[in-house]
Amino acid sequence: MRSTSTDNFYFDDNATHAIGAAFDEACSSLSQPATADTARELIARRIIEAAKTGQRDQARGPQVLEPSSTTDRRQPLA
Repeated sequence: MRSTSTDNFYFDDNATHAIGAAFDEACSSLSQPATADTARELIARRIIEAAKTGQRDQARGPQVLEPSSTTDRRQPLA
């Protein structure tokens, strides 16, 4: 089984797949596509932070774009 590292935090293949799917879903839910590198990086960082807390529901990916998601990133997306 492969694993992917981000800052010494490792995700297995299933988690990596869920993170990628959540990222794609979050980007596609924007009114304008996230083509700017900074926007895509912010989305990725928020999804990775949620994944570090154990969140694996890729359907909740777009929720990282909500303002409340920036207040306490230690909590799983709900």
